[in-house]
Amino acid sequence: MASVAEVLPRPSVRHVWPLGLSRTDLALALALSLLAVAICVFNARVLSPQVYDSFNIWFQSDPPRVISNMTERWSPMQNRTVAHPLFSITALSAVKALGAIGLGEMQAIGLLLLAAAAVSAGGFYSAMRLMGLTPVAAGGFTLALLGSAGFLHWYAVIETYAFSATSIVLMLIATCSLRRLPLPVWIVASAGSLSMLVTNWGLGLAAAFFRLRFRQFMLVTLGAFLLVSAGSAIQMKALHRASFWLNPVNIAKEKTYSGPKMHAVGMRWNPWVSARNGIVMPGVVLPPVRDTMTTEIGPSTLVTNQFVPMHRLGVVGWMALAAWFVLLAGGVAGTIVDGQRRSIGIALLLFLASKIAFHAFYGEITFLYAADVVPVALAFAALGWFTPWRWMVGGALSLFIVAGAVHNEAQYLSAAKIANQIAVDKLHGRAFGK
Repeated sequence: MASVAEVLPRPSVRHVWPLGLSRTDLALALALSLLAVAICVFNARVLSPQVYDSFNIWFQSDPPRVISNMTERWSPMQNRTVAHPLFSITALSAVKALGAIGLGEMQAIGLLLLAAAAVSAGGFYSAMRLMGLTPVAAGGFTLALLGSAGFLHWYAVIETYAFSATSIVLMLIATCSLRRLPLPVWIVASAGSLSMLVTNWGLGLAAAFFRLRFRQFMLVTLGAFLLVSAGSAIQMKALHRASFWLNPVNIAKEKTYSGPKMHAVGMRWNPWVSARNGIVMPGVVLPPVRDTMTTEIGPSTLVTNQFVPMHRLGVVGWMALAAWFVLLAGGVAGTIVDGQRRSIGIALLLFLASKIAFHAFYGEITFLYAADVVPVALAFAALGWFTPWRWMVGGALSLFIVAGAVHNEAQYLSAAKIANQIAVDKLHGRAFGK
């Protein structure tokens, strides 16, 4: 299945190679990138470094493993290559390179997180412009990204998700562009989406299938597969415990994290709640609570929002959620009525559906994966701009930018306060976990 890429009208402003963006666009992208960095600098300071000493405290994330992967070639925890094929070698190389110019390991990790935030903001704005949005609309949807739950909760925290979400944003540049991009760009973007998180390759596959001719789709897919496989082979030799990303033994172990398996050993799981959270919480987060959950390493005291009822959102949260649903509905309308961008909408919608369906049955706390979903959800919502209901989409976007940012940041600060207290309580034996 294929669609012919349309060429955008040539504006009168001077273009800057290679994407055809104007100098004004580059200035706006830079301003949004700096705003993203400022947000992350503030939020990073709110979270105590002690939270990074333990597993699971922050929505069941694994900072000790990720820090070890990023700083130690001989790390005993290079065991997640089945999910994150090239994260270890990519992140470790970057940290070591920054160390060579005098940065400490934690400083280097912090700088990489800020770089991910900057690239995501600037890259998302560029993707929206290449899809045909005006600079004001593209800037608005980028502001919505920066105020989303997925961005505020994961880009300032040491985990893999800021980096995997950045690879999604870079894939969106190829996915959303109405301009013809060279096949090598598609191959590298598709490989990037696979390299940080396996399930993110769904966007690379769907975008190439619906936006390129079938032969080009095959070339892009094969090229991405070979690039990641070659990198994984190198990583396997270079790192102590890393294995090939398609190692069948590691793949078989992933069933441990499936909902039915977890439920069978006493962990709480509900596929409908997980699906609800997969739709809602990339944009609007439910309030966090302190809880002790059964996990694969035993009972852990942690911050969670997995089973928080919807009525806990509050007035501002409900306003943000209403705007979020209108934006998503706009994406559906845009996919239906805008033939020029229909292939974009189908690819984005297919990826979103696959993510929600997958995490309805995989993983305990669905919010853990919000950062990977939110840029695609907002790119999909942006299709509503090309419908007769643009005024409604614009109103929902304005409301979400304000109400979403206020609500989501308040919940982030609340989650950080709870997490900081859990870290202290662990030191005094008042909380569970390693």
